[in-house]
Amino acid sequence: RSEEYSEYDSSPDRGCGDDFDSGCTSSSAVFEFLSHSSEHNPEVMQGTRNISIDSCGRRFSYSSENESVSGRLQNWFDQDGSASGLGVPSVIASGYNSSGMWWKVDDFVRLDSHGPVQLIDLALGPERDLGHVKLYFDEAEHSRAGSSICTNDVSDPPPCPPLGYVKHLGPRFNDDLGLPVTAQSDIVGMTGGFGWLLTFNNGSPIRTKISRVEVKPSTVLVLAIPYPMNVGLRITQYAAYCDEGNLCEYEFTQVSSVEQVRRGQGDVYYVDPTDGVLYVRVVQTALTHLGYTSGNETGWHTFDYDDLGVWGDHTNGYKLPRFERGGVLLPKAVWGPELIIQVTDCAPDPKNNAYCLEKPNESADPNPCDSFEGYTKQTAYDTCCKPEDPTSCMFANGESSADI
Repeated sequence: RSEEYSEYDSSPDRGCGDDFDSGCTSSSAVFEFLSHSSEHNPEVMQGTRNISIDSCGRRFSYSSENESVSGRLQNWFDQDGSASGLGVPSVIASGYNSSGMWWKVDDFVRLDSHGPVQLIDLALGPERDLGHVKLYFDEAEHSRAGSSICTNDVSDPPPCPPLGYVKHLGPRFNDDLGLPVTAQSDIVGMTGGFGWLLTFNNGSPIRTKISRVEVKPSTVLVLAIPYPMNVGLRITQYAAYCDEGNLCEYEFTQVSSVEQVRRGQGDVYYVDPTDGVLYVRVVQTALTHLGYTSGNETGWHTFDYDDLGVWGDHTNGYKLPRFERGGVLLPKAVWGPELIIQVTDCAPDPKNNAYCLEKPNESADPNPCDSFEGYTKQTAYDTCCKPEDPTSCMFANGESSADI
């Protein structure tokens, strides 16, 4: 809480009393997540530090008993672990069963069953953080969201069925369906791992749009999507409100390994020739340009939080938008920039022309630990260890446990 703001009641007896709203009922909690909606969903939602909780019972609860999309995506960046009680930088995330293992990223995640919420230790990996993307891939289904499916109704909501699932890459998560991806296709999850494996019930979308990206420059989000073998792909990033002299669109180039994608600047992609899985790094771009077409720095440019912007960026003087207050920084999405993944040569499925008729390889089973010789046991979404020595590990960014 910043001292510049005075809208909070800081009296020591706040919340006390005999009336219903005073926190004296069996359902009372210190913090309640607004979770009834499957239409209006959290992105990278909130962050705190220096929270003090004295003599309380239940800390966390949800505003609805329905396991909605917003409920599954609940997330909270706890910068110092004071809200979670872990005492280290943490994420407080949904504990819904319908989230699968999406938030259970390692064996050290703690479940607070009163929420339920998962308490995730960010200090256990070098690039752990939160990220968000918004997907568009099936216009007919997306157009129903907010009306006949995936609504904001509180008392009797209609269904919001999954159109696909996303899970973390690796054998640790093979038996898990993952987080349901619905017609209201927001995805929030842990970044800094080996990647998010995204599959669709009807096969491979012909056109996938990725927008509303929230990913800090200090972390990495690799998206992996299976496609039919040998289809053509064109991947293009677009800026919004782009002016002369700026790079307004950029077609990605293909490289020869997943590692090149992960270590790249967000302007390349890789397709594994053995299983047809596409890998692309998703980065948050500046609003109005992707780089420059003139001057000393022509071409694609990846910006960070130190890069100053211009008035047209609408990002408070910086290239990359953020919400920053009291020492806590959260990435902030903007409308406009889009990453488009286009299949160029597949026949549409006559049952749903948003998808290719030919289906992707259902047995595609990427194992990121294969790239670390001897480190064959995946112990977390971002970690592979030696089976004979669980303390000797390699992280997704190539660092070893001896380095941190």
